[in-house]
Amino acid sequence: MQLARFEGNPILAPVKDHRRERQAVFNCGAVLVDGTVHLIYRACGPERVSRWGYARSDDGLHIHERSPEPIYVPHGDLDRFGCEDPRISLVGGRLFVSYTAYGIAPGMEGETRRSIQIAITSMGVEDMVSRRWDWTEPFYPFPGVDNKGAVIFPEDFNRRYVMYHRIPPHIWVAYSRDLRHWSQCSIVLSPRWGWEYYKIGTGAPPVEDGLRMADTLPRG
Repeated sequence: MQLARFEGNPILAPVKDHRRERQAVFNCGAVLVDGTVHLIYRACGPERVSRWGYARSDDGLHIHERSPEPIYVPHGDLDRFGCEDPRISLVGGRLFVSYTAYGIAPGMEGETRRSIQIAITSMGVEDMVSRRWDWTEPFYPFPGVDNKGAVIFPEDFNRRYVMYHRIPPHIWVAYSRDLRHWSQCSIVLSPRWGWEYYKIGTGAPPVEDGLRMADTLPRG
């Protein structure tokens, strides 16, 4: 099957009258719930601080609802400069959203205080459907580690959850029993070709149907 670019692009554009997303909207996470596509997207205003907006699509191609205000904003020093690149995984009736926290590292001085690391927050599916945005306090599974692009698998494997993440230049895997404490990290993919020499990273979180489809593919 050959993919074709949607003729109606872009499906989401900055709103010039909204200061918090006047500059750009990009890098959204998406989740399908009861036939509706829910988007959590990264938005920037003139100050370049990333916050999250919300949009709903009934067909995956056209936007039918959009939040007038941010649904998630920085919480403190660790994500002061932005909550970047949300990725959504639906696990057991909850939405777990991993993102890149761009902020200030404690105990450092000057520009070297700026840091990026993985943060995770969550809320119930019904909260999103009802537009309550009752997020949990974010936590940082690898404190102080230069890390981005975390994706969580939507189901456990032998009672262990799996996360792919990027500590440059590699893609790593980590495991957890409770979706909060992650360990047993190891490299699963490294740069090989010249065009990927600088770093490689994850894409969207795996979806359950895709995992089942993978089981039907020939091996070897």
